[in-house]
Amino acid sequence: MSLLYASFSLTSFSCTESDNLDSYYADVLKPLIKFLNKNPDFHFSFSFSGLEILYFKKKKNEFLKVLSELVKRGQCEIYGGAFYRPVLPLLLPSDRNGQIDLLTSEIRQYTGKAPRGICLYNDVWESSLIQTLHSCGMDYVLLNETIIPKEKRVFLPVQTSELGKSCTIFAMNDGLKEEFLHKDSENFLNSIEKITGPSLSNKSNSQNKCDSVLSSDVSRIINLSFSKEELKYILQNNLFELLLSYLKENETNFKLSTISEYIGLKTQKVQAFISSGICPVLKSVTEMPYKVCEKNDFFEKINYSFYDFMDSYPRSRALYNRMFYVSQLVNQTNKNKALQKLAKEKLWEGQTGDNLVCLYKNTKQRQFSYRKLMEAENIIRETSDTKESVISFDYNYDGLPEYVCRMENYFSYISLKGGSVQEFQSVKNTGNYADNFSREKEFDGVTDGYERGLFIDHLFTNEQFEKYINKEEAGSGIFSKVLYEELKFSSKHHELSLKAKAVYEGLPVSVTKKYIINSSGMNIQYILKNESDSELKGKFCVESNFAQVDFTSENNEPYKVLLATETEASEVNTEKSSVECFEKGYIPNINVVQITDDNNGISFSFEPNENCSYCFFPLKFLRPDFKSTEENFIPLSMTYVSTLFWDIDIQPGKEIEKNFNFTIFSPHKNRKKMSSKADNSK
Repeated sequence: MSLLYASFSLTSFSCTESDNLDSYYADVLKPLIKFLNKNPDFHFSFSFSGLEILYFKKKKNEFLKVLSELVKRGQCEIYGGAFYRPVLPLLLPSDRNGQIDLLTSEIRQYTGKAPRGICLYNDVWESSLIQTLHSCGMDYVLLNETIIPKEKRVFLPVQTSELGKSCTIFAMNDGLKEEFLHKDSENFLNSIEKITGPSLSNKSNSQNKCDSVLSSDVSRIINLSFSKEELKYILQNNLFELLLSYLKENETNFKLSTISEYIGLKTQKVQAFISSGICPVLKSVTEMPYKVCEKNDFFEKINYSFYDFMDSYPRSRALYNRMFYVSQLVNQTNKNKALQKLAKEKLWEGQTGDNLVCLYKNTKQRQFSYRKLMEAENIIRETSDTKESVISFDYNYDGLPEYVCRMENYFSYISLKGGSVQEFQSVKNTGNYADNFSREKEFDGVTDGYERGLFIDHLFTNEQFEKYINKEEAGSGIFSKVLYEELKFSSKHHELSLKAKAVYEGLPVSVTKKYIINSSGMNIQYILKNESDSELKGKFCVESNFAQVDFTSENNEPYKVLLATETEASEVNTEKSSVECFEKGYIPNINVVQITDDNNGISFSFEPNENCSYCFFPLKFLRPDFKSTEENFIPLSMTYVSTLFWDIDIQPGKEIEKNFNFTIFSPHKNRKKMSSKADNSK
């Protein structure tokens, strides 16, 4: 008579805050391990991140001792994974193998047995992982059942292969998990009997209707994998005890097991090629950004990849581009093995999957990754004596060249889209100041239509400008949405000239934009030309957006702004807009604008070659909390919008020139400079 094997497990993702780990241990792991130790007939499996293992090692060593005993007697199994829970398919093979081997080593050290199977972060699967799992000694991988074709879901392991290497996939059965959480043990087993087909009790002779090809007496397996919250509910309601008692009191064909024990049966497998996939939640929010869709037939017909997810969330894609770039730097450097190893550790910390997804929390996690990646790059700079460079290549894989600046005090790149800087990191590991969201009508009431960054160019009419400073939809701004073209690029001299053409109020106009890049900043020069036969009037604006990178204060307002006019230096209230602070809605005759991130010790200075006007406003981005059943919005990010602008009046065929210096200083030096400039004006 065939048996139906059941494997229960806990899958968890990275958790970096010790207070969360303390409550997780107290509420879940401690009562669970106590139950397992008292009930040797109940089999269970665990999945831990490397950070959780280190936490147990440091604070809960007794847990590891008990767990080791349970593993030795075959009652428990520990799944492997990647140490920092990255999105494995996105990593270079050396980083994949390194993270898997690191966690395997930790598990073997503290439990005495190396893992044979692996859990993937949010079930992100690509067939390229088969080679990696094979080289890391992993016999099988657990994936959500929705990734497996519907006709192959027959409660048997799936055998998949690529380029001569194979891997076994075990499905995690979410539908059956719901049955277990909401019904008593008898109803749970009856539900399984109806779905799987083979009889679970000696009173039933029902035949398997799921799959006519396979023999009905084959031993099948179900896998119920629970989150921390679900397991806490199970333990509080004694569901495991109730199931165990029912199995002891009733004769059934249901057997509690681990996957490793089931593999020893050498049972039948189903062959299928699984190209790509992600878990249902990620699939849902990929289809409709920031919303969870109800599961329907559509999700059964298509398997999204994580690349599809990143297409829906540009800021995740931007972080991945940075991850991949730093990974290439680290893996290509081999002069100093000790420092390369240290750089890899920082890189791996920055590759954590939670920071890439970052859907339901603020951008603190993403900025943490940017800081770790900058730390890794700084180590590589030390090992390779890297000289300053400005090089052109397709950094973000959009089919266009970007201009990557690795300077003494910062890393950034310039995009042809809008001719703007789309990433800016100080070497002081403060995060990416250009990690900005753009407003969307559905969530913010306004659609920007362009990607926010540093040095975004706008040309507005007076009416459009009034809307702009009031944070309303202001029209095109024309140049912010234009693809610039390269006129001249000198890697040797760190200079780049770009040009864009557009139509402004029916009049053709062009702008030539020149970047002169230096160790502590950039000089940006503009030549704005009226290409028409009519007079051209308006406001030429250069917008710079500074994303929130510091999260130490509750009000999420990390910047201080000092302005120097011809007569004085003064500080403005960055919690309000310039419209709220000044009668005109802006400040005229500005000599210097200083934006300071005090907590990180960084100041940015804008010095126009001639007096300009200045406006500013904070933007807070709210997005739906997809974990909530109600339509709650949570603060996801904050951006400080800082705009220099000039009134222009250009005669037909004529042109005007504007430029300013953008410089990074320490706050102390910058304040001294501001005061000196104001005194000199007097």
